[in-house]
Amino acid sequence: MLFSAAIDTAIGLMLVYLTLSLICTGINEAVAGLFRLRARNLYREVSRVLGDETIRNAFWENGLIRGLSRGSGFGLSANPPAPVARVTPGKAPSYLENRDFALALIASLRRIGKTASPDQLGGNSPLKDTLEALGIGAGSTIDETRKALEDWFDQVMERASGVYKRWMSLLTFLAALTVSVALNADTIQIARTLWQDDAARSAAVASATRLTAPGADGKPALPDLSNIDDMLPLPLGWPVQAPFGEGPMAKLSKLVGLLLTAFALSLGAPFWFDLLSRFVFLRNSGPPAAPSKP
Repeated sequence: MLFSAAIDTAIGLMLVYLTLSLICTGINEAVAGLFRLRARNLYREVSRVLGDETIRNAFWENGLIRGLSRGSGFGLSANPPAPVARVTPGKAPSYLENRDFALALIASLRRIGKTASPDQLGGNSPLKDTLEALGIGAGSTIDETRKALEDWFDQVMERASGVYKRWMSLLTFLAALTVSVALNADTIQIARTLWQDDAARSAAVASATRLTAPGADGKPALPDLSNIDDMLPLPLGWPVQAPFGEGPMAKLSKLVGLLLTAFALSLGAPFWFDLLSRFVFLRNSGPPAAPSKP
């Protein structure tokens, strides 16, 4: 009985974490799309590695890059968006193929009267050292130069992806903390409620079983926000009377509980869905058999 109650309480907690993680994911996607964070990150990293302002301006004015960028005006307008004269951080493409980067850079260097060769660039240009390190020289063919630039761009994008993931991790935690505080998702309080309320535990297990049931392909699918009403095993929210509890220990417990929830939500919905599926399987398998006596 104790084993079953503990497993059911854990399932209820994971269900809450999964539900709120989906909300955080929606917030992250909305913020990232609204402020075009991925595009700004790409613009910053590409501008950083190009270094020289003249080369940067020529690259972002290149027709190939402008064609991949976001035009001026709203996307819902009946007229096509007007092309921009030069790409800015907010108009930059969210993704850029390595071949497009290489071709645009080669064309941009030609436009300013240079070639993709170190001896054609100024002594203070950071790109000169990069081209030398890539083995590009006056005798390099177009194909060799393009291939070297493509490989270099892939390395630049790996670093850019790492930078973007760190920013998104911070955004995820801020969203998780906001959701936890707004809904009073106190891990300690939720666990206590699930442990003491048999009906809430049963509802949580039933909901988790439905969510983790295999789909048509035989594998459980991560739910979306349309299922949120059926996922929460218990209502959340702040009480009108003494919302933070009475006494310093109650307030400390509330703070710790909210922080625990925020850190848990930061792990993401896929993590909690996978763990929830494992616990539901464990529960359905029953408690481990007691060792037989010799």
